[in-house]
Amino acid sequence: MKSERRISFSLSSLLLILASVFLLILLWQIRGLIVLLMISVVLAASIVPIVNLAETKQVPRY
Repeated sequence: MKSERRISFSLSSLLLILASVFLLILLWQIRGLIVLLMISVVLAASIVPIVNLAETKQVPRY
């Protein structure tokens, strides 16, 4: 005799799965923006020593 297996999900686990899927879709849609943001952070961090040197030498901003 075969016994039937029932799979039950709680509401909180379903909401967690739906939220995770939504977050992944959202991140996939804005991946270009995220890449540009990462590049800008790296560039900004790389010019900090040059800016600090210019400030100590009192180079004007204009």
